[in-house]
Amino acid sequence: MAAYRSIPEVCRFVPFEPMTVDDLSSRIDGWRVIDLSADDRVAILVAELPDGQVIGDMMLRVTSTQHGVGALGYVFRPDVSGRGLATEAAHGVLHIAFEHVGLRRMIARVDTENAASARVLARLGMRLEAHRVKAAWFKGRLVDELEYAILRREWVEQHASVPSPVARWCPLEP
Repeated sequence: MAAYRSIPEVCRFVPFEPMTVDDLSSRIDGWRVIDLSADDRVAILVAELPDGQVIGDMMLRVTSTQHGVGALGYVFRPDVSGRGLATEAAHGVLHIAFEHVGLRRMIARVDTENAASARVLARLGMRLEAHRVKAAWFKGRLVDELEYAILRREWVEQHASVPSPVARWCPLEP
């Protein structure tokens, strides 16, 4: 993970600065998740190739258990872009969110300059719900954000005849 999370361009649109191995090691200790049954619980899931190479990671955050809302985020190695791997991995996270965690709605927010990420969200079947103008102060500048969302019922309709690719959900244990 440090190999790609240390690249400034990779970190351009994510809420952290480039990380060293030590930075990442100290954060990973806090990523031990037993369950996602409370507000503001986060699971970080690693995406890897069949040969075990880590190519990216995704975030599944439960923002409100009362309202059944979660958020999706992801970061990937630049050398694997354009191959559909981020879409495939994020697709798996949505399966976990809706089928295993039981969320009702998932959202994702992206900087309007992050066109590649917006394309991933559209391919996932998420709808563009808002263009927030100068909505966030991010890394020293005001940015416009796009907010995408999808409801569980929409997800189910899209996947009615397709079996889940997520065979099991195994949260990290302490």
